[in-house]
Amino acid sequence: MTQEAAFSLIDKRLDAIAGKFSELAEQYGAEVVNAALTVVQINAAQSLVIAVLFLGVLIYAYPKLKKTGPLMAKQWNDDNPKFFIGFAFGIVTIFSGIIGVVKMLNVWTWIAVFEPKLVIARKLLAGVL
Repeated sequence: MTQEAAFSLIDKRLDAIAGKFSELAEQYGAEVVNAALTVVQINAAQSLVIAVLFLGVLIYAYPKLKKTGPLMAKQWNDDNPKFFIGFAFGIVTIFSGIIGVVKMLNVWTWIAVFEPKLVIARKLLAGVL
């Protein structure tokens, strides 16, 4: 495929996306399109709130885990339930931090908060391509 043919194909796909936007606006009205944009923003804000909560768990639990971790390692044996509770606490802390960071670093979440039209265009483009 030549470069010219590729650009032509992309132009056709973008025209199809613009056509879908026009169809949605004509078929359902501007109010429904605005509602869809609001839903995209609310979903992105929800994702950011969840990320902040997970990071809050990490910030709260990490100092406690750092302090109690060496003590748990010294007391390790199969009959000590405190060790397993502490281990589970550590796993939850680590995964909370990972989830929080991944959600905060998701570029499309931030784009959805400030420019929801781009997220809808991306979804339409994924459906067309």
